[in-house]
Amino acid sequence: MFQYRGLIKHFVVAVSFLAVPLNLASAQSGSANPSSKNTPNAVTFSFSHDALHFDNVGSEQSAVTSIVVRPSAPGGQITKLLLTEKSAIRILSPDETRGRGGLPCLGLASIDRFCVIMVKLETKAVGVAITKLEIYGSTTPGVSGSRILTSIGIDGVVTKAPTVFPNRFTTISLRSVASKEGFANLRDYLQWNFGRIAPRQWIADDAKVFELDNYGPNSRYMNNWVNSVFKHDGHAWDAFQDGTAITQCHLILAAHFQRSGPIVFNALDGRRFESNVVASRNVTDADINIARIDPCLPKDWTIYPLLDGADALMVGENSHELEQVALPSHSFNFQDGVRRYSIGQLAGGNRDFMTGQYNPQLPEYLQYPVRQGDSGNPIFVWVGDRLAIVGSVAAGANTYAWTSYSYTSSRWQAGIREAIAALP
Repeated sequence: MFQYRGLIKHFVVAVSFLAVPLNLASAQSGSANPSSKNTPNAVTFSFSHDALHFDNVGSEQSAVTSIVVRPSAPGGQITKLLLTEKSAIRILSPDETRGRGGLPCLGLASIDRFCVIMVKLETKAVGVAITKLEIYGSTTPGVSGSRILTSIGIDGVVTKAPTVFPNRFTTISLRSVASKEGFANLRDYLQWNFGRIAPRQWIADDAKVFELDNYGPNSRYMNNWVNSVFKHDGHAWDAFQDGTAITQCHLILAAHFQRSGPIVFNALDGRRFESNVVASRNVTDADINIARIDPCLPKDWTIYPLLDGADALMVGENSHELEQVALPSHSFNFQDGVRRYSIGQLAGGNRDFMTGQYNPQLPEYLQYPVRQGDSGNPIFVWVGDRLAIVGSVAAGANTYAWTSYSYTSSRWQAGIREAIAALP
């Protein structure tokens, strides 16, 4: 069993901060960290962020990030959130957070497994925003009172130039992001980064996307873990053929399971966007299809980046470095029609292909066998504070194993660019 490592803030009554390893098995079983000796009933809180840095965001784009708060045991409260400097950064209200499928910290009489503080960078005006978030609460179950638990620096930049585009995809340098966090090993970074957003204990509903299994025009996102941390409004859940946005105007799918005609996207805040697939093109020698939609997605909807082609996941030292990395993927098939996430792990592959398998470090109810209708479902890694798409299910046979063309491949990225250029 591996351990996530890295600095995670913890608060106890003595106001001390500890650097401790985060073990995913602890999140799975709900085991608690030791309490303060002076206050044996005290709850220890951990926070997903020591500091929150919004990536450069273009004007009118969306920028919302969740700070995950996790107690060592059920109990304790978050009673007040204070931004010390006036800026374009604000905290979403409990109603706004619930409206996006999140579980807000404010208003909970006792924090059980986790809660979130959603932070938004307003993008109407260009400029730099800097502030500090002070979090107040009580760490003793059943005892009212409020004291400062931690403070988190927050900053962001809104640029005049866009950072998502109608006709080209963007990439993230995974190794660069890992290096900035102090990790030389990519697997260590990805495990730590996923671990910092994990709840204290998992439950089956953590993976579901919508309140009702039967999706329809009025479908609402469930208030749970997956909606508290992930953004999936750039993915179409209205048909088995789905479609995941890699530009404002282009979706990526499996070539053997394409779609055409009307398509619907659901924003986390309840908005619906209706469009049409008007043309498509296959990538040469790959089970990858690029679909053109019209009208294009607005700038404030989620567009998923790819990893830089230099970060080929299963090449050289990465051949073993990234095994066991958690890979969240969408699961929506003919078997039961339930829209949810399945969090397996990377098994192997090479520069152009990768395979997945059952993840023994997570409960079985967070994972689902690949069945007919899952083709084209996106496969992600959690990088920084967002999902990056690394592949789509190409094949599977009613098991947890799947195969995918690797979108980190320079070969396939060139083919994707060529397909996008042919569908202006």
